[in-house]
Amino acid sequence: MPRLSILIPWLGLPQQFEGTLVSVLQNRPADCEVVLAHVPEYDDPYGLGDELRLIHAPQQRSVIGLINEALPQLQGEIIHLLGCGIEVTEHWTAPALAHFHDPEVAAVSPLVQTAAGSQAGVALTSDGRRRVILADSTSDIASLEAQISGPTLDAGFYHRDVLLALEGFDERVGDAYADLDLGLAISDLGLRTVVEPSLPLALSESGSQRLRGLSAGAAAERFYRRHAARCSSGSATRLLWALASDAAYLPTLEAFTRPLGRLLAWFETDPSQRHADRVAAAATTLEQVAAQTFSLDAAREQQSANRGDAQRRAA
Repeated sequence: MPRLSILIPWLGLPQQFEGTLVSVLQNRPADCEVVLAHVPEYDDPYGLGDELRLIHAPQQRSVIGLINEALPQLQGEIIHLLGCGIEVTEHWTAPALAHFHDPEVAAVSPLVQTAAGSQAGVALTSDGRRRVILADSTSDIASLEAQISGPTLDAGFYHRDVLLALEGFDERVGDAYADLDLGLAISDLGLRTVVEPSLPLALSESGSQRLRGLSAGAAAERFYRRHAARCSSGSATRLLWALASDAAYLPTLEAFTRPLGRLLAWFETDPSQRHADRVAAAATTLEQVAAQTFSLDAAREQQSANRGDAQRRAA
């Protein structure tokens, strides 16, 4: 089994991923697989079949949908997600992989250089919004790690067992909130996300498709209600404020469909319980995986000891 799986989810035009793919293949580390999960047809015009595995998912309409479909097919112990538009340099994965020797680390967030600044990860604001935390040359890594909950969807490293236990990203909150939602779930499992500042990843454009209209409003409200206990603003007050803010989309139809989506999500079954159940099920799965791994390691140690005893007797 390879140590690392590098997954590039691609929704649209070739220019969205070709720069990313070229930089990955040019700087590809040893003991890894490179996987392209794609919606459009891709006939591999450069003959990369020996270096690249393709997963065609024409029915998907989101980045997280592509990731979730590809996830069970990935073979690496660590999953590295790279959004279209990211370009990497030589040896970029080694510092991140070193963090996973700590069993409490479930995710590593690299610094991603963008036009707005260096993204360190995502955080939850007091009023339930997603915020990207930016770093600069004076930023303290411990302070950044205290602020963020997880990597952005643009780039991140995850332990495969944790991703599978949580059943990947939750598509009910859309691409706009899925990275933060997953990071909060990882935290609720008692696991950690760390920041790795030495990875010079550059983002020219994002391949994420943000929801619009009814779906956008529903995802935003669903996400807030799921994590409202972490926020300081009252649920009803915040909903009224959010509905008022949707008026900014006037005179487009979205000024009406977005608040309708929020209202529909308001009457859904308690999403916070769904989150709690997801985390509890993941914790049980991870305990079982740990027990199986311990038993396997113990069996291997016993086999090694038996071989040593046999060799000594033979001598």
